[in-house]
Amino acid sequence: LYQMVAFSISAALAGLAGMLFVLHVGIISPSMMGIVPSIEMVLWVAIGGRGTLYGAALGAILLNSAKSAFSESYPTIWLFFMGALFVVVVVFLPKGAAGLFGQFKRLIRRRTKHEGADGVRHPAV
Repeated sequence: LYQMVAFSISAALAGLAGMLFVLHVGIISPSMMGIVPSIEMVLWVAIGGRGTLYGAALGAILLNSAKSAFSESYPTIWLFFMGALFVVVVVFLPKGAAGLFGQFKRLIRRRTKHEGADGVRHPAV
């Protein structure tokens, strides 16, 4: 029952997104249902971070910003930059850009944990 409800909500949101896309762009063509847009959505999640909705949204913003900047500056080789960006994120940031927030939280928590009552940082024992 839970899976059926989750898939139904997902399908409804996908249909709504498709409808809003057509209203925004003005036209939809069969090329928009190809492999490139599907791969682009996977890249959003990989770059932004899996497991969170804000990670995918962050990945979409980062990827589309990078795509615009690289394609304007380097129109012939911008796809290589996008591929390199994907490889760097997958190798060095396995949890994506959103995983950096968790790392910063842990770092701040660890630093405040080692501070004493006098406000001076003491090394861990």
